[in-house]
Amino acid sequence: MIETGIVARLAAQVPVLAGNILPVDRQETDIIPVLVYQRISTTRPMTADGATSLVLSRYQFNLYDASYDSMIGLRSQVRAALSGFVGDMGNGVRCFGAQLENDQEEYVKELSLYGGSIDLTIWHEE
Repeated sequence: MIETGIVARLAAQVPVLAGNILPVDRQETDIIPVLVYQRISTTRPMTADGATSLVLSRYQFNLYDASYDSMIGLRSQVRAALSGFVGDMGNGVRCFGAQLENDQEEYVKELSLYGGSIDLTIWHEE
């Protein structure tokens, strides 16, 4: 499963996030920094012979931290760990390329946290 591979790769490449990479929402965790990911869309290409084993999935990664500089640094590490990556995601799922689609930031007043988002499209096996 690609999600398990994404978590394994990010935990290995950005150790400060290990154990605090969560699907879909913050789940009321007080631990920061925290990275929340979700699948935004999925395309399963077809050929004349039918379905292929390749999938194109778009993911959004939202990173939250207490300081702007720390969030920027961690967002750069997350981007470097995934953008352009080709290979085993860390759980046997093969990634055939990840492309950066968007990169932005915000201040979340309700949480008093700085947030940074990265949108990536990832070609992978299913």
